[in-house]
Amino acid sequence: MWAIGQDVTNVKPGDEVIVHSGWWRPDDPWVRSGKDPMLAESTRIWGYQTNYGSYCQFARAQAHQCVPKPARLTWEQAGCFLLCGSTAYRMLMGWPPHVVEPGDVVLVWGAAGGLGSMGLEITKALGGRPVAVVSDEAKKKFCLEHGAVGAINRNDFTHWGKMPDTTDAKAYGEWAK
Repeated sequence: MWAIGQDVTNVKPGDEVIVHSGWWRPDDPWVRSGKDPMLAESTRIWGYQTNYGSYCQFARAQAHQCVPKPARLTWEQAGCFLLCGSTAYRMLMGWPPHVVEPGDVVLVWGAAGGLGSMGLEITKALGGRPVAVVSDEAKKKFCLEHGAVGAINRNDFTHWGKMPDTTDAKAYGEWAK
């Protein structure tokens, strides 16, 4: 942290911080009412939907975006959680009423990657039952070891392409095997 504004209290110059990408208007009624800011109408992705971002030597961010970097993590490790985590969370919870509820089975594509693995963790934390979709057996094993209740190796799946006419019993039977 190089410098801070006069009302900033959560960090100080010299602190090592990571910056999450969630930006919202401080006066947003949704945020001011105490509701989840990631779901506010004014929420934007910092540096993508705003006029300033992080690909620079110095960047301007809102105070809430600045989080102390955990000392045990590398910069790369620390940085990935804030983008992948907020993206996965918004996908799972940002489209009411289509949100994860306890007991819901949630199919997580690319579940062994950064975004997907956060999807697994968040689904579990919300009480859902994550099922991983991956591309090889090592990734399948990883996901099962990290909380997936099931896993599908998409390379073993043969149901790609247009579904046949369901009135053609023979073609449909072959496709559905």
